[in-house]
Amino acid sequence: MRSCQLVENAKQDDTNSEKTRKSLTEINDIILKTIAECRLITKQLYPSVLSEGGLVSVITEELNALKPNGISTELITDKVDKISKPIAEVIYRIFHEAVWNAQRHSKASHIDVILKLVEDGVRLVVIDNGYGFNPYKVLQSGKFGGLKSMRRRAELMNGSFNIESELDKGTSIEAFIPFSVGYKNHA
Repeated sequence: MRSCQLVENAKQDDTNSEKTRKSLTEINDIILKTIAECRLITKQLYPSVLSEGGLVSVITEELNALKPNGISTELITDKVDKISKPIAEVIYRIFHEAVWNAQRHSKASHIDVILKLVEDGVRLVVIDNGYGFNPYKVLQSGKFGGLKSMRRRAELMNGSFNIESELDKGTSIEAFIPFSVGYKNHA
């Protein structure tokens, strides 16, 4: 943040040309985007989902961190902070991977996240307006380990995972994790 302050001070210096001020503005934007990306990576390494503010708080924070990158978001949610630690962690990991893919691979400019309690579990839906792709081909190709990882996480919790995507129309990822989690062996 000190670098942002130095750039801001340099922009105010009347001895700098307009071209220099423009370059300083671009540098400042890059610094702010880098900070936002570092925060996302930090959350990926250690999600504070299960401590401080809970699942909804962490999801909200992560979605807000996308704004400096030009990605608008909407979160529709129930109060889900009372769900168990294993369910919260799996939901967070799937959410994070879906949002990461929307940002990095599909170049989405808008992401909707729906997190709801349903009769017998928790439902997560992440919808983006990015490029889209053919999910069957991608899953069969062995590429995009993140998609397989999301599916595997849901299945290990006896849940379900679904991807719908169409070229130039975006992607929808839906995961369901039941409250009565019976862990599957990951053989």
